[in-house]
Amino acid sequence: MKKSVLVRLLGATTLATAAAVASAQLQKIPDLNTLKLDLQKQKISFTIGQTSVLGKDIKQLTGDIIPPNIQQIADQQEPISKRVLELDRLERESAVKINPALRGKIYEFQIPANPNMKRWDWRTQGKVSPVKDQNPAGTCWAFSAMGALESSWLIRNNVTVDASEQFMVSYSGAGTTSGGDRAPANAWLVANGTTAEATCPYNATMTTSTPASTATPYDALAWGFVDAAADIPSVQKIKEALCEHGPVEASVYADGNFIAYTGGIFDHVDTANNNTNHAILIVGWDDNKGAWIIKNSWGTGWGESCDYGSGRGFMYIKYGTHKIGRRAMWIKAKSVHYFIKPELLKSIPFNTLIKANIRAIQR
Repeated sequence: MKKSVLVRLLGATTLATAAAVASAQLQKIPDLNTLKLDLQKQKISFTIGQTSVLGKDIKQLTGDIIPPNIQQIADQQEPISKRVLELDRLERESAVKINPALRGKIYEFQIPANPNMKRWDWRTQGKVSPVKDQNPAGTCWAFSAMGALESSWLIRNNVTVDASEQFMVSYSGAGTTSGGDRAPANAWLVANGTTAEATCPYNATMTTSTPASTATPYDALAWGFVDAAADIPSVQKIKEALCEHGPVEASVYADGNFIAYTGGIFDHVDTANNNTNHAILIVGWDDNKGAWIIKNSWGTGWGESCDYGSGRGFMYIKYGTHKIGRRAMWIKAKSVHYFIKPELLKSIPFNTLIKANIRAIQR
């Protein structure tokens, strides 16, 4: 396994915020009848009912923490992300010149989506891993990041990966079972990679019998913000990121109505909350519905199928609802078809946060 590189930029702030979030969210979700009565005051396009997570403490279902210095982090990350992507592009083009047969295997040469399409769903391409279940812990941050990595491995390498969220929870330093931050989680994936779920099964605690020295074959090349300058990227920016990178991680505000969602377009108007608390994966969009298609981490006893297959665990959520898309991020798997030469990276003035990326690429 690569030498562990802890991302320290968020450290104390993240842990302190995690404790505050956990303390503030000890309430249970209102019962279904109360939720239905409240919804009578609004004109809605979705249904609520009994779900596998209704009645749980919200702290066991959420846990996405966005630190106060997130803009500084985004500003530092933006030029680094662009440079690594440029190096990846150059190496990809070089590899294809040497071996033209690679062109048919590399996703970037055959992108099937464009942001002007009325509907796009990565599930139809077989590039979304199965829905998982974080319950009962505030580990959505790990499931969102790992879901993005799994999709990127499918897209870039056509390799199915069932990656271990537990390994990240136990060893990344990016968060706890009471909440975490996706930025250092993504940086840790670039620095260390992760192991398989079968090697380190999820147990919803901070401990695991799997040693930290376990091999971590599932690497990320780079990560970044969908729009470093915006707290919530525009619909167009998110669509562009979905086409370029695959499913993207994002934050949303999950309340009782969200937890009781059973179908339709989630368009609940929330005027009392100006924050987010839950990380999900945006896997597509439908302009006819004016909605994102999101993958959740609450198992298949929640949500609906969103017009693809019969598996639940997904949601249509109206653009802009509940601050969906806040601090959206992408992650890109390392290609198995070519690699970036270490010497290409030596002139890049990476800051402390991103030195982990260099070590991963030079491994």
